[in-house]
Amino acid sequence: MHKPDLVDPALAVSLLEVAATRWPHASDALFAALRLVHQRGVPVEYAENRLPLPHPILRLGHALWSPAEGGAWVLDTDRGRLEETATERAFGASPLRSGAASRRETLIDRLDPTLVARLERLGTTLATLEPTALEGFTDARLATLDLGGPSLSLFLFATRASGGFSAEHARALHSLVWAFTPVATLSRWRGIAHTVATTYVGPVTGRRVLAGELRLGEVERRDAVVWFSDLRDFTGLSMQLSPEDVVRRINVMFEHVAAAVHDAGGEVLKLIGDAVLAIFPYAHENDARAAVTRALRAARACAVLPLGLRVGVGLHRGEVAYGNVGAPDRLDFTVIGRTVNVASRVEGLTSRLSRGLLASRDVAACLPEAFQSVGAHALKGVPAPVELFELAPLDDAGPDEPGPQPP
Repeated sequence: MHKPDLVDPALAVSLLEVAATRWPHASDALFAALRLVHQRGVPVEYAENRLPLPHPILRLGHALWSPAEGGAWVLDTDRGRLEETATERAFGASPLRSGAASRRETLIDRLDPTLVARLERLGTTLATLEPTALEGFTDARLATLDLGGPSLSLFLFATRASGGFSAEHARALHSLVWAFTPVATLSRWRGIAHTVATTYVGPVTGRRVLAGELRLGEVERRDAVVWFSDLRDFTGLSMQLSPEDVVRRINVMFEHVAAAVHDAGGEVLKLIGDAVLAIFPYAHENDARAAVTRALRAARACAVLPLGLRVGVGLHRGEVAYGNVGAPDRLDFTVIGRTVNVASRVEGLTSRLSRGLLASRDVAACLPEAFQSVGAHALKGVPAPVELFELAPLDDAGPDEPGPQPP
């Protein structure tokens, strides 16, 4: 945003000091700046910042503020598209709309009284404020910020003062947005980095990537129960359904499997086609039983999926190499090793043996009451046959250990 004309140097310094302070969230910096200008005599009685969020589910973030209510940060998942429509209806052909369309990074001039009245229609979206929060305004101003994304960040300021915002007040608000620009820009890029890291590589691993653990070949040995699962009859679904319906079903499966794994204390590391690779780490051998129990809890939650979808689950446990694997310009934070390969091969037999879950002897030995043997079977790439186990009947396994039933 361009520097405001005739900016008050003292106010500008104070606002920049607010912007330079470390805040838990960018909205906290905005609230502090609003308190500052309000204390300086700018009659802001309502302010809102609408920020499009770079996230696969979340649509908008709203920073809402008033002198009486203070500030609040609200996230919207399913309201974003509806609010864009409501905003267009309320703004119509006003300077708000033309300013946003032209991506003007400036404070738009005073709005006409009829438009201010129509802004009251947006009162239902301001959940943290009283329903009449937008009644009686005499003046409202909009500022727009282009932060490099496809959408603008919008700032709305309103007052009930009899004379509205004076020219000096408008300059102060312009100064506020100008000083807030680096905070908003940094917040956006931090948000993108956090979303990319946690969404594409998982919340736990994502935090490690954000912490700078990026060196190629930097791995550590860990003990874990390794989970492989895939969608049954994926080829048949692909032949019968449209690509859009196939993607929809895969996403439903991924959503439920990932939620089950995370709720049970595991971490999803990779989504591979229609397959899921996850781990349930444990620090000591004595903790292996608890890790197996968590994996079975996740498998139990995946026994029945929406749309008639079914998955096969393979479990093995042991030491894995956990860390950065790949090329200098394309890293993958994952697990590799014999344990991972065996888990994948075990899962590959669930379809041929018509079992919802199969586990290796190393897994079954941790919780013998929950499993029963299905004999030794050859696994591709493994020299000797491996004894595999299915879940014992529910009554034998006990109330805490059931898993997916045979398909």
